Amino acid sequence: MCTLERLFYFMVLAVKLQMSKSENCPRDNSRIVRNVVQQKLFPLYKMVRVEVPSTCPLLKERDKFVIQEDHKEMESITKWTCNFCGKAFIGEYYLDKHFDNRHAEYTKTDEDAICLADFCEIFRCDVISGRWKADFWDLVLCLEEDMKDLSQDCQDIVEMCIPKELSLNASRTLRNGVTSEVCSFLTCKRYWDTTETQVSETSKTIYIVFTVFLTCFLFVYYCVALNYFCTDTFSDTYEDDTHGIINPESLSSKKTKQEMFRQRQHNFLETERLGTNLFDMGVQIDSETVISARKKVKQEQKTYPEVENLNSHLFDIHPQT
Repeated sequence: MCTLERLFYFMVLAVKLQMSKSENCPRDNSRIVRNVVQQKLFPLYKMVRVEVPSTCPLLKERDKFVIQEDHKEMESITKWTCNFCGKAFIGEYYLDKHFDNRHAEYTKTDEDAICLADFCEIFRCDVISGRWKADFWDLVLCLEEDMKDLSQDCQDIVEMCIPKELSLNASRTLRNGVTSEVCSFLTCKRYWDTTETQVSETSKTIYIVFTVFLTCFLFVYYCVALNYFCTDTFSDTYEDDTHGIINPESLSSKKTKQEMFRQRQHNFLETERLGTNLFDMGVQIDSETVISARKKVKQEQKTYPEVENLNSHLFDIHPQT
């Protein structure tokens, strides 16, 4: 039992040590400094065709997490892969946690290893990440003397990162470039300026998702609008091969008229038969009445030609005189 307690104690101690290591060098702040160095400073060295000296604390090989960073693979904004073991994660944050828990042995522990998060005050990590937005009192209570101290620390780092063998002109160009990208922001006037710095990863994700959503919405909207105004999908009429464009509402009214006509036709037929019977019985029928009824039927035949065959036999009973 005592052995199990000791084992449990060592496990808890190991977890605490691992957490303290991670807290002592926050990965998110280190990432901000790393991005600024890679995107803003390293291109200046390529421009003057010189390598970053080993004395520079911003040298990539001195980065504490350089091995793990080289084994990250971003397949999409929601898929990050660990090239040590092949596991995939939905975000870089979870991949970093995986490195801390499963691949901590790939963290540099040499004497010259540097935690880039230690330079966050100079690189303004809280401002760039958006965690700190200046209010009225931040601007009022800002002291230029404190900013001068930060600026001096920045200049010291710049001097360590300038190769000694560099020519005077190249050295001046490199120094001015690094100072402009980093040290020039260390004043009360520009410290909270983010117009020339990179947008945080969260903001990029929000912009991408919003852009995709807006694009899909506009695509669907214009498809529906095009279908509505340029096709007959939403029309109240349709085109018939025989009668052209027909309104569906007119079909019911036309059907009603046809039924009424058939009813009158039936009544006329019965009257005609009755007249024939009366004629056979010797009863006189006014011929003008029959002729008038026949004219009315002919007029309705012109209106409804499709029922012409139904009443044509009426005129066979009493030929028109």
